[in-house]
Amino acid sequence: MKKYWLMMFMAALGTLTLTAGEVRLASGGKTEYTVIAPEKPTDDEKAAAEDLAATLSRITGAKFAVGGDAPHKLYVGRHAPSDKAPLKEYERRVKEEAGDIYIYGDGLKGNTFAVYDFLEKFFDCRWYTFFGDECIPPKREAVFDKIELSVVPAFDCFCYFGNARTQHTATGDAFRRRARLYDMHQEPPEPLLGADYSHMLGRVLPPGVPPPPGVNPLMKPLKYFEDKAYFKTNPEFFSLDKNGKRISYFQVCFSNAELRRTLIANYDTVVKNEYKGGPARMWIDLNDKGHAGEYFCYCPECMKLCEKYGDSAGPYWEFVLEICEYFKTKYPRIKLQTSAYGLAGNPPGKLIKRFPENLVLSIAPLGGTNFLRSYGQTPGVYRDIRTWGKFAAGAYGIQLNGGVLVDRYE
Repeated sequence: MKKYWLMMFMAALGTLTLTAGEVRLASGGKTEYTVIAPEKPTDDEKAAAEDLAATLSRITGAKFAVGGDAPHKLYVGRHAPSDKAPLKEYERRVKEEAGDIYIYGDGLKGNTFAVYDFLEKFFDCRWYTFFGDECIPPKREAVFDKIELSVVPAFDCFCYFGNARTQHTATGDAFRRRARLYDMHQEPPEPLLGADYSHMLGRVLPPGVPPPPGVNPLMKPLKYFEDKAYFKTNPEFFSLDKNGKRISYFQVCFSNAELRRTLIANYDTVVKNEYKGGPARMWIDLNDKGHAGEYFCYCPECMKLCEKYGDSAGPYWEFVLEICEYFKTKYPRIKLQTSAYGLAGNPPGKLIKRFPENLVLSIAPLGGTNFLRSYGQTPGVYRDIRTWGKFAAGAYGIQLNGGVLVDRYE
């Protein structure tokens, strides 16, 4: 009898030895884990902690709670005690130590986004569209040999923006959070230099003359350029229309090398006055005037650049490449952002194979899609988005403005 019990004890001990390294989040409808939110969570972190508990409960059939006492914890926003390695920019990590699980990340939403990286990696969860389409497969036996994860996004920011109808629907905030998208109405992922709105070139290159009747006035110039009146001092900086007349309210003559030097110097002035070091971002502007298919300027040199790039926005891309090269050397941690919108709304036809690594492209097909439908239902826009993705591969990022993200570029 003693031999029997000794054999049973040794068998049990053997079983324990074989399973000592495993992480048993839930089994048989029970769990020994509770979710612990940060001590002072942001709204997103609080919602993510609640999502984590509710989703794990749904997947496993066990009851996960937020807060309370339990033998083991799922910590949101707390670094693993032994993890001393600095987080890379926007990196998210998940680590298990002594049975507890630590979920955390870098940046404004790093802790929040790490929760959904964890659910995606270990439980195959997916959140597909703005309309609530998702996949949350059951996993009653949530037992793992190891829980460890590091995610460094291929791009720093996936941004969703829509109009009032899309911003304030019940599923809007939840989708952006679960799909790991930044919202342009929320605090940006890093400090913005200059101004937070795109395509208003008059802020850094004020013409100094009022627009004609019926033309919306441009935004006020930034304070560093309030004494400038470039249309009076340098009319050659501005667009030549079809009739050979310089106009102050349309675009500018990007083929003009002195104009490009002036613009770069003015953006440098913004940086010198506002940059405090570390990651930052700045719009390189483009006037909100004109219609797709028109030209920025009808001067002979601009027309040559259109031919060179195979695109009516060729002169603008010439400027973008030049300023990106300048900033890459002088300010390597500042990302420059521009819009694929209006006259620059179509992907370049030739010459540009990849955008510079310090460029963030904001795609805004606002007139080509229905705000309340997936881009997949507007084939032309969908095709353009995929084409832009190829140009931006290796760059810092793509933002999609005015619809539903259907592909994550990696």
